[in-house]
Order: sequence, then structure tokens, then C-alpha cells
Amino acid sequence: MVTVVPPLADLALLVATRPTPILLLEPDEAVATLVHVVLTEAGYATVALDQWDDALVLQTLADRQPAAVLANGSYGAAAAAVWALAQRLHAHDPGLPVVLFTTDEQTALGRV
Repeated sequence: MVTVVPPLADLALLVATRPTPILLLEPDEAVATLVHVVLTEAGYATVALDQWDDALVLQTLADRQPAAVLANGSYGAAAAAVWALAQRLHAHDPGLPVVLFTTDEQTALGRV
């Protein structure tokens, strides 16, 4: 199941019952920096990964126990892999919010 989430400012509603940090999956350093600044200003710590290897992500989840995962799903053909990773993360921990964001209209409409 995919849940459409309101703007980033509303992320606090998703993590109200879980401790920080938020795990950010973002390969673009400029976007990762921007999201980090927004979350930090909102009072959240971030842990960022620029690679989405399942083993690395699962190890980071175990080590850091994030309140949520925020992943950029707008990388063309790779977008499908990000969405699949989100499904695996949900299966691994159904209580962990996994939020996908995109600036790509085709990805947002599920046309990848």
C-alpha cells in the first residue's frame, strides 16, 4: 500500500510517536542538504544515505532506529526500485513511516 503524504512540514504528524532521527535516502547531495536543513530547523536529526542497497539500509535502520524514512523516488527508471524498497521496508517494519517524495510528475502519477 502506498500512502500519499501532505507536504514535508506535515512529516511531524507521522513521527510524533517515534524518536528522531529521520533516515533520508537521497543520492543528490544538493537535495540531501536542503532536506537536512529543513528537518534540522524543524528539530529533527537526520541520517542520510546516498546508496540504497538493502543491506546498508537495513543495517542503518538497526543501528540508528530512525523515526521515519524519507526517500526521493524521482529518479526515472530507478524510481521503481525506490518504490520497491519502500515496500520492503514497510514489510520489514510496518510501524515505520516510509515517505516517498518526488518532483517528477510521471513518477508522482505512477507512470514509471
